[in-house]
Amino acid sequence: MHVIVAFAAPSAASWSAAEAGLRALAAAALRALDDWQPQAAQALAPHDAAWPHERALARALGWPDEGDLPMAAWSQGRSGQAMAWLSPCHWQLGMDQAWLGSPEDAALHPDEAHALCADLAAHLAHDGLSLQPDGPGRWRSEGALWQGWSSPSPERMAGQSVRDWVGPARWPAAWRRLHSELQLLLDQHPLNEARALRGLPLINAVWPHGVGVLPAPSDQVRLETRLLAPALAGDLPAWLAQWPALLQEWAGMPDLQTLSLCGAQGVQVWQRQPPAWPARLWRRWQTPALLQAWQTLSKEHP
Repeated sequence: MHVIVAFAAPSAASWSAAEAGLRALAAAALRALDDWQPQAAQALAPHDAAWPHERALARALGWPDEGDLPMAAWSQGRSGQAMAWLSPCHWQLGMDQAWLGSPEDAALHPDEAHALCADLAAHLAHDGLSLQPDGPGRWRSEGALWQGWSSPSPERMAGQSVRDWVGPARWPAAWRRLHSELQLLLDQHPLNEARALRGLPLINAVWPHGVGVLPAPSDQVRLETRLLAPALAGDLPAWLAQWPALLQEWAGMPDLQTLSLCGAQGVQVWQRQPPAWPARLWRRWQTPALLQAWQTLSKEHP
């Protein structure tokens, strides 16, 4: 079993404020990680649109490095079916540019999200695409359109220009047409009238991600995402609070052989290799390995 842990390192910006808590947790984790040997960290390639945990998952499953990242289909364990996630979002518009807002800008009440999903689904059905709710902040779509191209997650794109992603070099013509039609629908939608009255950013676009066809399912690779939300929210106490349960779970998984701890810019793989007793004792006097991993993966930390 291989567990890939998303956002398993704190951001460099939060390090100094939380160093005492990080050191205490790393020291407490010594026994839980005693049988694990960290390998050399791997930096993400410059300008890679994928998160390190997405790239680590692709490599663990044998997906091509430069190919699709069919996360939506993988989440369902269904091979051979083209799928994508669609996330309602807010584009901040400029004179000749648009920037993708943060997912928090487009947060919807569950009832609003379901109603909007149903309205957009009726339109997408004309092109043979389904649409259904699939967790907070996203819907899942199936259909032939979702193959042969890729698109990064909205969290990865937050605050960035969409120009390089929405043109013909990235988005196929069929989706560019559909997206323009969906934007017209959104412009007239009662949801946006209500959001405008409340002073909230308008839902004026839909962002595809997790696009592709799953080659083959696997039950030997698992993606752990409980650290992702607090990390993106900058909620370090909530991020730290998740670790004891994770360490306990891993200790209770005898078939777990590989951990991939992923930060915002890289990955460090850990292998289950119980050290000999002299080495085990020596490690107790060294800087805890988990703390070293956080220092490595928090790339800007000196």
